[in-house]
Amino acid sequence: WPGFMYCVTSIINLLFGLTPFITRFSNGIFLAILIIFTYLLGKACENKRAGLIAGFLISFYPGVFGISRLYDQDFYLMAMVSAAVYLLIKAKKFTNKKYSMLLGLFSGLGILTNGRFFIFIIGPLLYIAYLVFMGRRSSSNADFFKQISNIVISLLISLILSSVWWLGNFVLLDKALTHLLVGYLPDRYNLFGLKYDVFTMRSIFYHLSYLIDHSSIYFFLLFFISLFWVKKKLNQHI
Repeated sequence: WPGFMYCVTSIINLLFGLTPFITRFSNGIFLAILIIFTYLLGKACENKRAGLIAGFLISFYPGVFGISRLYDQDFYLMAMVSAAVYLLIKAKKFTNKKYSMLLGLFSGLGILTNGRFFIFIIGPLLYIAYLVFMGRRSSSNADFFKQISNIVISLLISLILSSVWWLGNFVLLDKALTHLLVGYLPDRYNLFGLKYDVFTMRSIFYHLSYLIDHSSIYFFLLFFISLFWVKKKLNQHI
């Protein structure tokens, strides 16, 4: 549990007072980040109209609407991931140094928001890295070296910034192992005597069931059906 979220909140509390309402009010900053970068993602993939619709929908999506009224790291994480994905697109396979550096900055802050940030960005990041190396044959050595340099710079900025948190927490790796194994080996690792049913279908497909519970089965089906239409309409390359 890194401290960036609490750092932002403490500044808001310092300026406007220490009350539960003001503490939750700090969510507004990250709601703005989420809407703005979702708009920019829609604009990058299609056009301004698509971006406006995307920004509107994300702000009223049942899961987002609910969690934005709570004080929870997942909401802050959502905003940071949306920003990082947009900056990854704008980096244009790491040919743009400015956006590569901004990606490193937001990735570092994303890790400082929640360590799971890495899980959500690693897929797109590896895909872009794959395109960079596959395109080596059709690009000059200078262009390829520039791309590799920007990748290294982006990663260094991210790692150096986030080291504020992870560098001092290597000692917690054993606790992470306990957290991971508590449901699978409860006799050995369950420190609190809690009941875990990790092998049920609901646990295995937790995120899917969570999505259905928070949006209702009807909206989920509408969302699922719309994916087939979206696949045909959007820019396939992006």
